[in-house]
Amino acid sequence: MASRKGLSLFFILLAWLPVGRTVAQNAPHFSHLTREEGLSQSTVFDVLQDHTGFMWIATQDGLNQFDGYRFRIFKHNPRAPNSLGDSFVRALTLDTAGRLWMTTNSRGLNLWIPEEQSFRHFTHDPADPTSISSNSTMCCLSDSAGNLWVGTFDSGLNLLRWDAESGPAAFRRFQHDSLSAGSISGNNISALFSDRSGMLWVGTYDSGLNRLDPAAPEKGFQRFRHRPGDRQSLSDDNITSISADEDGYLWIGTR
Repeated sequence: MASRKGLSLFFILLAWLPVGRTVAQNAPHFSHLTREEGLSQSTVFDVLQDHTGFMWIATQDGLNQFDGYRFRIFKHNPRAPNSLGDSFVRALTLDTAGRLWMTTNSRGLNLWIPEEQSFRHFTHDPADPTSISSNSTMCCLSDSAGNLWVGTFDSGLNLLRWDAESGPAAFRRFQHDSLSAGSISGNNISALFSDRSGMLWVGTYDSGLNRLDPAAPEKGFQRFRHRPGDRQSLSDDNITSISADEDGYLWIGTR
């Protein structure tokens, strides 16, 4: 695809800017993609590049596919059952097979099916305990083992495993239980990260940080909370982002 080289080059140039010179010498050039250029809405929550080179941009009013020249916009259409489930898209992830998944504000988890140019919806069914725990989905992550993790605003964490022959299996829910010290610390999930050892880190809006071994989920979650007066604890229990550097140190963003 012609645009892929241009997009990749832009990011490579930024990545290789020398660090040791003055800001004026190294000031990068920013190009702006706004509604004037065709973006569906100006509040952007997530950006991702797929394996074919397309950029995918999640906004408060539509999912955008950008080929380096123009936008293609996907929105919910109540007359089209296979359209995007909700135009309010929060987060994007690619699984190990290159499939694009997205969380939405009110219609659960969605999967883009390029062969059909349509979306598959995974929504909450109160009568089905193996469905996703809530339609208000906040974040998603595909780890190296092929697990798909989905955090919700009010109903905890979900795990979806994909079978190569039968497709997606049932959702497994992880929710806070005040009687279980090994349960997740809270149900409002804000951030997900898988470190290089395969451990899953789960941030919450008001209940600190959690760590889970996906290979042994029966061992439960290890909780990390803010402790007043302890400068070596989390600075706040409202987690906004999680990442790691090349040395393996975990970086936690808080409010």
